[in-house]
Amino acid sequence: MTCSCKTTAPVPNEYRTVPFWSWNDELEPDELVRQIRAMKQAGLGGFFMHARSGLKTPYMGERWFECVKACILEAERLGLDAWLYDEIGWPSGFGGGEVNASGDEFRQKFLRFRTVRREECAVEQVAGLYSPDGSRYLGSDPSELPAGEILEITYEVNPFYVDVLNPAVTEKFLAVTHQRYFDTLGAGLCRRIKGIFTDEPQVVIGRPVWSPTLNAAYRRRYGRELTPELPMLRLDLPGAAAFRIRFYGLVAELFSRNYTGRIGAWCRTHGWEFTGHQVQEINYAEAVCSNGAVMPHYRHYTIPGADWLGFAEPSVYVFTQPASAAAQSGRKRVMAEAFAMCGWNLNFRGMKHLYSQMQLLGINFLCTHLQSYSLRGMRKRDYPPSLAPHQPWWPDYRQLNDAFARLNRLLAEGENPVDTLVLHSQSSAWALYRDRMEDERIAPLCRSIESLSERLYRNFVPFHYADESMLAASGACAADGTLQLGCCRYRQVILPETVNFPAAVLELLRKFPGPIWRSGERHALLVDGEPAPAETAAWFEALPELPDQLPFRGILSVSGAGTVRATRRIYDDGVIYFLVNTAETAAAEAEITLPEPFASLERIDPETGEPDPFPLRDGTRFHYTFPPAGTLLLRARKTAGAAPVPETVPETAALPLPAEARLRLLNDNFLPLDRAAYSVDGGAFIDADVSSIQWRLLALRRPCDLVMRFRFETGETFAPDTPLSLVMEEPERYRLRFNGIDVPAQACGTVFDRAFRRVALPEGAVRRGGNTIELAVRFGQGEQVYDDLDRAGRFETEFNRLAFDLEIEPLFLAGKFGVSGAGEWRELPHGALRQSGSFRLEALPERIDPARLAQNGLPFFAGKLALDFACELPETAARAQIETGLDGANSVRFSVDGRACGFAWCEPFESRDCAAQLRPGGCTVTLELTTSLRNLLGPFHLSEGESRSVGPLSFSREPNGVTPQEPPPYDAGYCVVATGARGSRITVSQKLIPEQGTGKARRRICSDARQDTMSSFRNKLQA
Repeated sequence: MTCSCKTTAPVPNEYRTVPFWSWNDELEPDELVRQIRAMKQAGLGGFFMHARSGLKTPYMGERWFECVKACILEAERLGLDAWLYDEIGWPSGFGGGEVNASGDEFRQKFLRFRTVRREECAVEQVAGLYSPDGSRYLGSDPSELPAGEILEITYEVNPFYVDVLNPAVTEKFLAVTHQRYFDTLGAGLCRRIKGIFTDEPQVVIGRPVWSPTLNAAYRRRYGRELTPELPMLRLDLPGAAAFRIRFYGLVAELFSRNYTGRIGAWCRTHGWEFTGHQVQEINYAEAVCSNGAVMPHYRHYTIPGADWLGFAEPSVYVFTQPASAAAQSGRKRVMAEAFAMCGWNLNFRGMKHLYSQMQLLGINFLCTHLQSYSLRGMRKRDYPPSLAPHQPWWPDYRQLNDAFARLNRLLAEGENPVDTLVLHSQSSAWALYRDRMEDERIAPLCRSIESLSERLYRNFVPFHYADESMLAASGACAADGTLQLGCCRYRQVILPETVNFPAAVLELLRKFPGPIWRSGERHALLVDGEPAPAETAAWFEALPELPDQLPFRGILSVSGAGTVRATRRIYDDGVIYFLVNTAETAAAEAEITLPEPFASLERIDPETGEPDPFPLRDGTRFHYTFPPAGTLLLRARKTAGAAPVPETVPETAALPLPAEARLRLLNDNFLPLDRAAYSVDGGAFIDADVSSIQWRLLALRRPCDLVMRFRFETGETFAPDTPLSLVMEEPERYRLRFNGIDVPAQACGTVFDRAFRRVALPEGAVRRGGNTIELAVRFGQGEQVYDDLDRAGRFETEFNRLAFDLEIEPLFLAGKFGVSGAGEWRELPHGALRQSGSFRLEALPERIDPARLAQNGLPFFAGKLALDFACELPETAARAQIETGLDGANSVRFSVDGRACGFAWCEPFESRDCAAQLRPGGCTVTLELTTSLRNLLGPFHLSEGESRSVGPLSFSREPNGVTPQEPPPYDAGYCVVATGARGSRITVSQKLIPEQGTGKARRRICSDARQDTMSSFRNKLQA
């Protein structure tokens, strides 16, 4: 047992969301402080100060430290946690270029294999020369060899990253980063820093690693010479499996000890938390060359973690790795870096859908990717979304963060008994790995542990992974018959598909008296890469298969819904159950049975912690219908609580709201202008997507005079005297003409972000039909930018810290207008729409179909709008709620005749009881919708429509000429997400059960209301 479950107690800061705060422009201390205050208001717990592409303030320069100091002091004043990020861009370890600038000894290296004739051999950076079949080592000097073919293994040096196996590299990195903060800011100020984040340090991705440290380390570790055995990294020679296990085991050990271990030790000495994550955590194969192994690193973090990109269902495998290591190391916090690449359409429901699944898997510390200091230029396309004050929903963000934080605490501080241990057989992957991640021999191993993990997860069986190195070093058989690994004890072990056992792990398993089960295909067993002795092989073969009917109980059982998952925490005064419907768009009707009887059950509101009685049958069973992506937080007690609310079907009547609503925009509507004709140095005009113009000009590598002409149309219903503004970036740098009239490019305000500047177009200058906006500018970049571009295509450290002197961006028209298209809207997956015709400005509709806002004048709208419905109730109801469905919008705020009656951001979208406001006679019901920035910022032209994995190239039609990646397939039409309120109605009842409990959870409506009363009421509604 642990402690009492104080659901309503204030949540400590450590459980609140902490964003990657992208420092990506010229930094101003006053603006940084303003944004910190906004974070406090939004319920965030602090921030990671993350230098990133677009940064104009010199990294680790005097101004940088001035800004860091201002943020530390403001965070302390407000009670927030100030965290550092240890790099500019990523991957971590190169110290903004200072470490790799120290020479080849410090730089990343990787091996290349090729068969050549002797005269073609390299003479430098030779690791070894061999007979063509790799069986004989011939030395390293080709001049001493006879003519003929030779297997040549050379190493290449990457000048832009570092050798993380070399301890001198880490010491240099610590000196130029961590220690420099202490030396510059002083120990007193630095001790107010909460900790530091390391991001995706890596050995090599996709290629076999080389390091000068390996030869000596291999000799010390194994008493053998490394160089003669190198061909076995690729060739299946006799002894290859044993060699690969030695080689990659050593790589994993050196990386963990010399990089992560040293940073962890430095942080402990200096009083900092250490968090972050490794690269390529997604399976055995990806981990081999990039890390050697992932799990050995986690013991060095005070808060181990993982990241998850895009909108895919979170991986059980990925998050079980750090969660297991944390539990075994006695760490109660586990971090997830989440929401990168989800796109600008990510809303509160989407965040909850993704993060609640991560919470099930052991995550209790959320680092959101990304909160951008600025959206200027390429920054708005930096693996969006940006979850920052420029979002229209920001004033409501606290509600989501409060819910996440309270649940984080409840899941972190309760006891989580785990009896099942799954072997994480990374050495089996080492044995089979032939220097490429797609090796078909390893895929079945990856699928085996992933499918086993999913099976346990969906059967509600808590389990951990056992890292082989940790198991070999500290695993033991306890006196009570359990297998002890660190702080945890396990009663049964499951082996996924396994090829190899480390000898120490095998010895421990054979001593373990508990059940050991096998899952997956059977293979001839290796021990440290060598064929297992016959007696050991026989023992292994005799292990039973894990049966279809699992031989151990889950924490609960669910019937009727295959998408519900759950986790549990035990407290002195009750048991917390957290259940999640993992289906994003489908409801789940479930019958749930608890493993033991309880006297009472309460539903906990995650935002406030307030409990409400929840119906429980026979002490163990209850029924619940989960909305799409819905969750249920419960506390089960052995002692009786307040009397539960009876499970009853309410007698209700529904009054549909009118099919049309009066439309009120609470901010301007928009039309993006993302295509233009451009001319360079007075040449002919060329039509292009704006996303292509800058990269074409950069290829010139010289200054030039650029003129761009943007056209838009106005329709018959558009009033020419309608005020129009142009929204653009850095207007002061351009010469602006509108329909041939010179316009002062003076900003008169901003829209959403400080970078989006509003320029008023002259009154009376708008024409019916075609209109032209012309921008002229001297385009060019400093020599440093061109030098940076040369390097940017060679490694991600360089691309990830690009910053341009001038950026060419689309424009937006803003005003109280409607937008009409020439084509038909087609429905696409994920709630998207596409139209292939052009757009024109029309009059803003006064009345609108509330379910089809994008199709009726608002395809590119972002912000807040109100829908007013005139309705009339025939008589007073005992209880009434406004209900609706939402598409595209983040949230809805309800009101009746201007008086607020509720706010909802997840299903069910319903108001509080508003019967007292809905008096007989006429009234106005208002739904105020808040959107994201998706339909303003795109991407608009992806062939797939609405993407679930959005990166910088998602916004491009052409390659950028720097990186080798091609943009995804393009469509000239415009894709937006459908937006609206559908099925809106008022649900009324005439009789209530007396209120019970203290929470704000929805009160149930009594089903014994007189039938004739409700029938009469329905008849009046229909009339």
